[in-house]
Amino acid sequence: MSGLKVQRIQVSRLFDKLSYDISFDIGEPVAIITAPNGCGKTTMLNILAFVLSPTGDNVKAVVGVPFRSFRCFLSNGKQLLLERLDAAEAERRMRDILARSPMDPGSIGMKLLRRVGDYRYSVEADGQTEREVFFSDIFDEYYRSLMEGGLAGNDPDGLEALADREPREPITRFMERRLRELLKACGCEKPVNFIRASRIQPISIPPATPPRGVMDERVILKSPLEFACEQIGAEIRAATEQYSRAVSRAKDMLPRMFLDGEGGGLDAEQFLEGWRIYSDELQRLQEMGLIAQTDDFTRGKDIASVYADKGQFLSTYLEAFRETTEPLRDIYERLKLFKTILDERNVITGKKAVFSRSGVSLVAGGREIPLDTLSSGEKHDFIMFFNLIFNIAPDGLVLIDEPEISLHIEWQESYLDHLISICCLNGLQAVVATHSPNIISSHFDCIVEKGELDERQ
Repeated sequence: MSGLKVQRIQVSRLFDKLSYDISFDIGEPVAIITAPNGCGKTTMLNILAFVLSPTGDNVKAVVGVPFRSFRCFLSNGKQLLLERLDAAEAERRMRDILARSPMDPGSIGMKLLRRVGDYRYSVEADGQTEREVFFSDIFDEYYRSLMEGGLAGNDPDGLEALADREPREPITRFMERRLRELLKACGCEKPVNFIRASRIQPISIPPATPPRGVMDERVILKSPLEFACEQIGAEIRAATEQYSRAVSRAKDMLPRMFLDGEGGGLDAEQFLEGWRIYSDELQRLQEMGLIAQTDDFTRGKDIASVYADKGQFLSTYLEAFRETTEPLRDIYERLKLFKTILDERNVITGKKAVFSRSGVSLVAGGREIPLDTLSSGEKHDFIMFFNLIFNIAPDGLVLIDEPEISLHIEWQESYLDHLISICCLNGLQAVVATHSPNIISSHFDCIVEKGELDERQ
C-alpha cells in the first residue's frame, strides 16, 4: 500500500468521559472499530474525516461535540491536532479579537463562535508545531472581509438579511479553504470519502459553477442512486470520447505510417500474438458496452500464408491502433469489478448490471429494473460499492459507518472480502465502524484495539 496513511488516532475526553488510543497496521488495507452503542465510533469517524479533509459538511458534524483533543498520526511522520480551547482561553481570544476588530460583539460571527467554542488546528513534526490556526482567527478574517466589503455593517442580523440578495461565501466554505491551504502547505493532503449510515438519503449537490466572484449557496437534493448513475455515465462518456479521438488519430496516421515504413517490423507469429491480445481487448470492451460491436477483418483468413505480401500493412495497422484502447482501460477495470460484485450478490434474483453512456442499469429476465425500486438492502449495497470503486481517489482513505444496515447475513459475510479486494486494487485504506459479527466474519485480524489514552502525555 502506497501513499499517505493514518497510523494512529487519539481522542481525549470524548463526551467528557471517553479517551481512546487506536493504532492501525498500515500494511493492512482494512481496520475495524467495534464497540457498543454510544461509545463514539461514528463521532470519531466524523472528527477524523474533518481533520484530514475539512469540508463545509463535516465541520458541522464536529463543532459543538464535547471532546478535549483529537490527534491523527500520519505515515509521513507528521501529526494533525484538533483541540478545543477551554472556556477561559476561548473568551480571552474573543476579547482580543474584539479589541482589534470592528466586529460587533452581537454579530452573528461572535454569537456562533460563543455557541460552538474555539478550536486550535495544527500540524506538528518532530515535536514542534509546523503550522497552526485558530477557528476564532478564521471567523475574524471572514467577518472582517465582509464588513470591509460593506456586506455586514454593524447590524447583528445583517448577514441574515443580506443572504438572499448579496453573493457571499459561506463561513463553512471559507473555513474549508483556509484549513485545506494549511494541509497542502504541510504535505498532509489526503482524499477522504465518508460512507455514512444514512447513505441512501437524498444528498446535497452543489449547482453548476456560478460566475467568477459569485458564491451560489443553493443546493440540489438528489437521490444517491441517481447521482451514482449520472457519475458512472459521465465517466463512460468521457472515456469513450477519448477513445473515439484516439481512433480518429490512428486513422489519420495509418497512411503516413504505411508509406514511411513505420511499424512494419513484425513477423507473422509476432503479429498474430499482438493481434490476438488487441482483439481480445476489443471484445471485452464491446461486451462491457463501452464500444460498438465490430467485425475482426482477420477472422477466417489464413494470415500466415499471406503475411509475406500483406505483413507490412497488417503490422502497421496494429501499431497504429492497438493503443487506442488505453483511455478505456481504467474505466473498464472499475466497471468489471462493480459488475462482478453486483452480479454475484444478486445471483438469486437474477439481476445483472448493464452499462451504457447513460450510466448503469440492472436487468433481470430481459427487463430493466428501475434503481429506485430496489430494496433498502440493495440500495445500501449499491451505494457503498459505487463510492468505493468510483467516488474516491486512489490512495485515499474511506470511512464506512455500519455497512451491515439492511444487508442479509450472506451479504454481510462476504462484504469484507470485496472491500479488501477493492482497497488492494486502488491502494485505499479503510476504517470500518460496525456492530455486526457477520461483517467481521473470519477477519478478526482486522479488529483494532481501543487502548486507553494516557492523559499525562
